[in-house]
Amino acid sequence: MRQCFGWLLATIAAGLFALSLNRWTAQTGLPQYLGYGIGYAGFAILLLLALKKCRPAWHPAMQRMVTLLVGAGLAALDVFVSGLSGETAQQTFFSALLGVALVQVVAKFADRKP
Repeated sequence: MRQCFGWLLATIAAGLFALSLNRWTAQTGLPQYLGYGIGYAGFAILLLLALKKCRPAWHPAMQRMVTLLVGAGLAALDVFVSGLSGETAQQTFFSALLGVALVQVVAKFADRKP
């Protein structure tokens, strides 16, 4: 349980970092959509690893699905809290979702047995 708590704490920190990307990319001048994709990919990696450590009885497909749903929910919350609207909101949401989805594809092929 102690090891699981550490993974969950790291995942929460990555989620908070992903939520703060809108302000951070605006201040530094980095490409906004690339930052969202990379930030949410990092969050998805940590969440997937936390689920593998904390819920090993779950099927890997279930772990990937939960990670995708939580990542999509966090991205939607991020767009809502940031106050983005229109095309900017859509591009921000889908770039974050693309980062999460790419992690799921890589994880699916990494779980494959030869």
